[in-house]
Amino acid sequence: MTMKTTAMVMAIAMALTAPALAAPKKAKKAAKPADTMSEAQKTNDASWRLVKGSLPIWLPSWAQPIYQKVKPNDEPRPAPKAKKVKKAAKK
Repeated sequence: MTMKTTAMVMAIAMALTAPALAAPKKAKKAAKPADTMSEAQKTNDASWRLVKGSLPIWLPSWAQPIYQKVKPNDEPRPAPKAKKVKKAAKK
């Protein structure tokens, strides 16, 4: 390459890259707040919910009524209060 060709290639290269260099720099995006759960934790949680939800399918038939009465992680329900019944006065 001659000196003239080299100068021409350099001029073209500078003309092509000048707009990119002169463009205003984009402001950096603010960092996203950290998720409470990582991707692995989300996967594990989804797997656990799948297993927990499919448990009635895999239980034997004799265990179904027991599972329906006492589900895991359910809070025990308080017993309903007995209503007092007024007796009719005898005459």
